[in-house]
Amino acid sequence: MSGNIHNAGQFFGAFAVGAIAGLTGAWYGAVTSATVASQVGIGAINGAMAGATGGAAGGLIGGAGNAWLSGASFGDGLIAGFNGAGMGALTGGVIGGITGGINSAIHHGNFFDGDGFTSEFSTNELKSLAVQKGDNIPVEFSNESLNENGRLFNPEGVGCQYADGTLPPNYENSGNAFVRQQSWIDKFVNGNAKPAVAVTRFNFKTQLSDVYFSKAAFSSRLNLFLSMQHEYVHCSINLHYSNPDFTANERAAYDITNRQLTQWGYKSIWSQVDVDFPKGLYTPTYQVNINRTIRIVRPW
Repeated sequence: MSGNIHNAGQFFGAFAVGAIAGLTGAWYGAVTSATVASQVGIGAINGAMAGATGGAAGGLIGGAGNAWLSGASFGDGLIAGFNGAGMGALTGGVIGGITGGINSAIHHGNFFDGDGFTSEFSTNELKSLAVQKGDNIPVEFSNESLNENGRLFNPEGVGCQYADGTLPPNYENSGNAFVRQQSWIDKFVNGNAKPAVAVTRFNFKTQLSDVYFSKAAFSSRLNLFLSMQHEYVHCSINLHYSNPDFTANERAAYDITNRQLTQWGYKSIWSQVDVDFPKGLYTPTYQVNINRTIRIVRPW
């Protein structure tokens, strides 16, 4: 293309076309990803679809725009755009599929369909939390208690819920909490597993997320409320975002947890979140309907 640029105007025009194509591809890929999430799910398959659609949109605009900028006729520009769309779809599909599959696999999901993609509510973020009087009353560990407290929420994307000692697949008990059984690859990529009070696991067959609560979640009514609120954020993200970034998923859930704690007079836990889930150069932000569950006053 550089051979067709003869002045500053053409240079900035090509730059603008490239920027618009890139933004359009990213936006369209994200929109498509969210649209097909409930039909396809997390993993390589959905990553490939989102990448292909975003690549096609960006390639179409980039190919046609640059052709017209170089003096091509309207018809020739369209042909260049369609050629760019095809190449963009192929490239985006391959890259999206690989990254989507890897993202799922390193977080305990199936490479292709994302089944088993897992998120946790770690005890690490709450270990320094001094539970206030009135918040520290234990709750009976049972499915009945879970269902009773579930009336405080209106969650979406939730499949089966367990508060009866059922372990998430590939987990074991660690005291009253869960801890993930790790392969050497898991340990190399993710570090040593931390005890978790609750675990959310994406189910490809139902396209919903199953949630497992440990006894530790019921140690106080504050912990149970925070555990449910936190895991329901993951359920919502898994429902609406087809190939969610793991760090962004966790940061979105802990953002709600932190906002709820500070609303009720607790200190911020965000410094610990930044240690365990540091934000990278590009960490997307997820909007979730669970925001409405932040309570001004305690429900007990």
